[in-house]
Amino acid sequence: MCLSHGAAPPRGTGRRGLPGRFVRRVRPRVRLPCRYRRRPSRRSPWPACREPGGRGRCPAAPGWRGRDRPASAVASRCSGSVARRRDRLEKLATELREQHRIQVHVVEMDLATEHPGQALAAQVAELGLHVTGLVNNAGFATFGPFHQADPDRLRREIAVDVTAVADISRAFIGQLRSAGRGVLVNVASMAAYQPNPRMALYGATKAFVLSLTEALWEESRGTGLRVLALSPGATRTEFFDVVGTPQAAGGTRLASPVDVVRTALAALDRRNPPPSVIAGRMNRVMAFLARRLATRRQVIRAIGRLTAKEA
Repeated sequence: MCLSHGAAPPRGTGRRGLPGRFVRRVRPRVRLPCRYRRRPSRRSPWPACREPGGRGRCPAAPGWRGRDRPASAVASRCSGSVARRRDRLEKLATELREQHRIQVHVVEMDLATEHPGQALAAQVAELGLHVTGLVNNAGFATFGPFHQADPDRLRREIAVDVTAVADISRAFIGQLRSAGRGVLVNVASMAAYQPNPRMALYGATKAFVLSLTEALWEESRGTGLRVLALSPGATRTEFFDVVGTPQAAGGTRLASPVDVVRTALAALDRRNPPPSVIAGRMNRVMAFLARRLATRRQVIRAIGRLTAKEA
């Protein structure tokens, strides 16, 4: 359908022959038929579905733009979860199946083993699944002076936070690119933006994740694959239970996982998604101040004094 609004004025002039720079150009408002108004964007990275009892098409994604969408909704009709504790995964899978009527596949795997990407890809192939979205969220930290840390724990931290992220991303990026609208989200951290005394290795691993993911964002432009590095601050999860002390948060307020997920989905839903996003307004402000208004030495000393009080 073509809409016409009269003959166009001469090039470079306004409606009455005045130079175009003196005329405020106002786009005419066109009222579309009802069936076109709530259509999801064609560039949306999430598949569309038909909700039970609903009308039209809607993206089935957690925390989608509509406020009435449940924040725990999933991003596709078929989902998979990978972790070491199968009992926890089975419980979560049951909740997702009952609440959202989707298929959920559980894969039990220790990501600290060798070649986790190949092993996971083999298990996914046995299930007959084609991956269109991948979120690398596994990770843990060690709190305390580096020279006092357990070497075996440090090696395991590198395996999970660095090696597994790179290996799994490499194993599935081909499928994600071939999907034409795939999504790859690697979870970094606010710790990626500056050194972190007494969490030195964790900050270094997250800096690796941030750098890797932003480079993949550039390499994947024009393929339809949306790549995003998500950097949350201290979040209300089991992370601090594994660390061994809640003081690793540095006294900051814990964010809700729902808000972190909404930040990621909002970034992916942009017409031109960014390579990375920081979850939380205060975290974004702190990252900006640390990079623009303070020297590297001042930032390191400030974080060192903060963590020294908690050690």
